[in-house]
Amino acid sequence: METPPEKGPERPTLSGTQFIGLGIEMVVPVVLLMYAGYRLDAWLGSKPWLVLLGTFLGIAVSFYGMFKRVGIIGNRRGEKR
Repeated sequence: METPPEKGPERPTLSGTQFIGLGIEMVVPVVLLMYAGYRLDAWLGSKPWLVLLGTFLGIAVSFYGMFKRVGIIGNRRGEKR
């Protein structure tokens, strides 16, 4: 009998529901930090600077979360790739 060929290390696959979760994780920080910047701008009278800062900070946070989720930054054990 023939033995099946050995497989390499398997990467976890992302399913459709995980992609939906990833999309929500990308949108929520941007919207929340943009709204916080909007409210702070209205309170401090510094329009539009804190809205822009909140937007860019939200984008950075969401990309960090995405990279961490798909394994570019590190895996589940905390190890660097």
